[in-house]
Amino acid sequence: MVMYQVLVESGPCVAEEYAFGEFESLASAVAVARGLIDDYLRQAYRPGMGAEALYFSCDSFGPLPSVVRDGECCGFNARSYARGRCEELCRGGAAPGRPEVQNERVNLATLLGTVILSPQQDERMARLLQALYLRDPHADVPVASMQLSPNGKLLAVVRQGTCNGHGRSWISLWSLRRAELLKSVAVDARVRLIEFAPDGKTIAAQTQPFPPPPAAPRAEPEEENPAPSTMRCNFNDLPW
Repeated sequence: MVMYQVLVESGPCVAEEYAFGEFESLASAVAVARGLIDDYLRQAYRPGMGAEALYFSCDSFGPLPSVVRDGECCGFNARSYARGRCEELCRGGAAPGRPEVQNERVNLATLLGTVILSPQQDERMARLLQALYLRDPHADVPVASMQLSPNGKLLAVVRQGTCNGHGRSWISLWSLRRAELLKSVAVDARVRLIEFAPDGKTIAAQTQPFPPPPAAPRAEPEEENPAPSTMRCNFNDLPW
């Protein structure tokens, strides 16, 4: 009997593939593949999370199973299923969505209101808020978004501005407990989305090129809306 095999490819930030199992029927194999995606989405979902952010997390870090028979894929599209499930899980959320990139300085206290915190984190967040104003080397650059790690110990802050006339983003990682800057990464692109891996030690950022300065000469036509790309920042070397 020819069996249906479920192969699992992790997202681009992991880049591994393995055989999950073999099944007699297509229905059984598809059910298992769906279950793998559902398990990740339940783990990665946070209250108030948008469908785009949840899908980006799944596409970056989650499993991408396929159903194969005789070496040919059949009957299941992991990304299509994941996108639909993200829409279902995030539909009707009560918490506010993430703020859009703004040209003016953002009120950090207001922006932090979009980050879901436990009561025990309030005092630490107050000290971190002060540090963001006083000790961030890029404090004069507007804040675009923030993201709290799954374990509540780290805060990723995205600032977006200009450097030498060109657009630039800075992703800074802060310790919530110590109100201390752990690491900062400069990116010559606009950061559209940022997500922690479930283990909290890797960040995936979806980036898109900044438009060229108005006065800059253009040798040839450029795409109006360049496709976003994904980058990875790994923080395993930090003191946890």
